[in-house]
Amino acid sequence: MKDPSKTNPELIEEISLLKQRIKELKQSESDREQAEAALKLSEQKYRSIFDNAVEGIYQTTPEGHFLSANPALAQMFGYDTPEELINSITDLSTQSYVNPEDREIFKGILSKKGVVEKFETRLRKKGGEIIWVSINAYAVKAIKGNIYSYEGIIEDITERKWLDSELLRAKEENFRNVFDNAGDGILLADIGSKKFYMGNRAICQMLGYSPEEIKDLGIMDIHPEKDLPYVVDQFERQAKGEFSLSRDLPIQRKDGTVLYADVNATHITFAGKKYLMGFFHDITERKHAEEKLRKNLIGTIKAISLTVETRDHYTAGHQKRASNLARTIAQEMGLSNDTVDTIRMAGIIHDLGKIAVPAEILSKPTKLTGIEFSLIKVHPQAGYDILKDVDLPYPIAEIVLQHHERLDGSGYPQGLKGDQILLEAKILTVADVVEAMASHRPYRPAKGIDAALEEIEKNKGIFYDVKAVDACVRLFREKGFTLETKTS
Repeated sequence: MKDPSKTNPELIEEISLLKQRIKELKQSESDREQAEAALKLSEQKYRSIFDNAVEGIYQTTPEGHFLSANPALAQMFGYDTPEELINSITDLSTQSYVNPEDREIFKGILSKKGVVEKFETRLRKKGGEIIWVSINAYAVKAIKGNIYSYEGIIEDITERKWLDSELLRAKEENFRNVFDNAGDGILLADIGSKKFYMGNRAICQMLGYSPEEIKDLGIMDIHPEKDLPYVVDQFERQAKGEFSLSRDLPIQRKDGTVLYADVNATHITFAGKKYLMGFFHDITERKHAEEKLRKNLIGTIKAISLTVETRDHYTAGHQKRASNLARTIAQEMGLSNDTVDTIRMAGIIHDLGKIAVPAEILSKPTKLTGIEFSLIKVHPQAGYDILKDVDLPYPIAEIVLQHHERLDGSGYPQGLKGDQILLEAKILTVADVVEAMASHRPYRPAKGIDAALEEIEKNKGIFYDVKAVDACVRLFREKGFTLETKTS
């Protein structure tokens, strides 16, 4: 008898399909079993990691109720089992945070970003003990986007915090020891209020106040009233990091007497807060000696200036006005008192070299010829040659030599450029140009202050120093300065 399967093609195909289906079912069953085995293994690995992790692992509802917790978290909170922890702390967000503010910050970050990283806070254990922890958490969302739960890891960082605090305490103790025993006076000032946080023994002796009295004072209380605008401006600019403060400043003691101190200030973080720390070195004796020398020097400078005045009235008046303007520009730029004085003295005699120029050229009522102007141009060098061998404590001779130089090298007599020119000379240059243009000359009428300011603004950064020009313009346009302002 023949096998029907060999004679009926349709039956053969059906049997073949049936065999293929049986094979696929067997393969599917095998894949399912493998998948279940893999899933079971994965769950076992996860459970092993979950149960044996050193860090605490948890899952809570959005309201803070525990859904799960591992043994490490239970031990961290002082409980024997995760079940005891889950049943005891019904709301992590309200029961365990020491600082409610931290709880609100944590919840705010989590709700806004969906994740919180390395959030450090203090939590309360079962027996009331406080621990420091670092929390990493994220929001688990359902298919529709709603938050299903919060999951996270909590690490106990109490020991690290303790070590950090001990190290900080040791650093602060060492700082205190150096602070209290320093030879120079030291003050810590709050940047915002300008009040003193503390002062060392040396500053207390220097000012005549007790350490307790120092804490009731601020920078407004230790400087003469006339110097306060300058001191406050310097403090605020240094607090913003515009420069490193190093100035000779008058200091007013408790009894009203005034001393002088070389003051250096820097930013410092102490006890977790930023301060401005000032170092005060008493230079009163040196300042008195310098003041005596300065008065003698000014007398000498004025005597030299009279030499020019006897030959040329216009030059003498120009020097005085340019000197006063240059001095005031330097003050507006926040330069030191010594620099201001140097500029002032150089200004008084910056045209000293004109004594080498024929008087008829200086007073000529018409425009100078090329040859005549070349004779005028020798005056910076002539002034330098007269002053270079005079024993002066400041670079007055060099300033006189450079007061006609220009930033782009187009000036004279040396054609210096940029930083090759002294800052004092750059400032005097601006004042010299403004005064010369704004005032009457034998060969032309005054062009006026507006034309003079337009000239220096137009060539700011090309011929003239930018900061000096800006300061000069502010003086005239915002602060009411005039060239006729009397010198002190």
